[in-house]
Amino acid sequence: MNKQVLILKQTSAFVQKDFEVDSIPEDVTEEELLDFLKRYIYDLLDNNMERLFYLMYRLDINEQKVQEALSPKAEKPPHELIAKLIYSREKQKALSRIEYTTPNTEDVGDGWNS
Repeated sequence: MNKQVLILKQTSAFVQKDFEVDSIPEDVTEEELLDFLKRYIYDLLDNNMERLFYLMYRLDINEQKVQEALSPKAEKPPHELIAKLIYSREKQKALSRIEYTTPNTEDVGDGWNS
């Protein structure tokens, strides 16, 4: 499987798990995933800031970057900036998972005699 496709699938799986939703299709594109996050964050900003901050803490999103996104001086709407922060973090987790779980095919043998 193409590494970019694998990264997107893993990122999507993390978003689905962390946001406790079942509505993300398996063949989602990066743009569709970002759109989902934008809508989700927009709703949280309007209706449940406490949950938004809880999620930011749980996902280990940089607090200063969230505050910058919420600033009236921000260049884009806060839901767009926060969605990008979340997507970036989830993608980072996906990359780490892939890097550390993909077997190294260059190693030959059982590791004892190498």
